[in-house]
Amino acid sequence: MKARTQTGTKAEAKAAAKCYRHTTKIKLTARKGPGTSYKEVGNISKGVSVCVNEIRNGGKYKECGGDNRWAKLSKPFGGRWVAAVCLRWAE
Repeated sequence: MKARTQTGTKAEAKAAAKCYRHTTKIKLTARKGPGTSYKEVGNISKGVSVCVNEIRNGGKYKECGGDNRWAKLSKPFGGRWVAAVCLRWAE
């Protein structure tokens, strides 16, 4: 059984501590994994503030200048992945 904290499991608390705030540059398709070969699981509108807790290389993304780095988002987007090149640091 996993140990619980006030915000959920210890793993969730650790991930929340690594949150780096960004905003989306364009409307993005969220995916189950880091690349366009992964299933689409929703969209995130332009200008939305998101919390990034992991960056990983994956499939090439052509929009926003193109790149192969993908950002894993934490709640409320539940571990969905978006193209990192289409994010900018939040102020």
